[in-house]
Amino acid sequence: MKKIWSKKGAMQINQAVENYTVGIDYLLDLDLLPYDLKGTMAHAKMLHKIKYLIAKNLKPYWPVLNEILSLWEKRKI
Repeated sequence: MKKIWSKKGAMQINQAVENYTVGIDYLLDLDLLPYDLKGTMAHAKMLHKIKYLIAKNLKPYWPVLNEILSLWEKRKI
């Protein structure tokens, strides 16, 4: 998987620094992604339930979170 910070025009990162700070964490993060998304959705629902978020502010995020989850399930990210 291509790393976000490897896009064209991005600053070059010293390989030793990257190995120490990142290693394979970005790959492990992909395994955690569905749990992170579902946790985010549950948290948003709770904030809506206690009337901290109104539906108008919550509604735009749902399709995006579901799209990211769908892409992960299809192994496209």
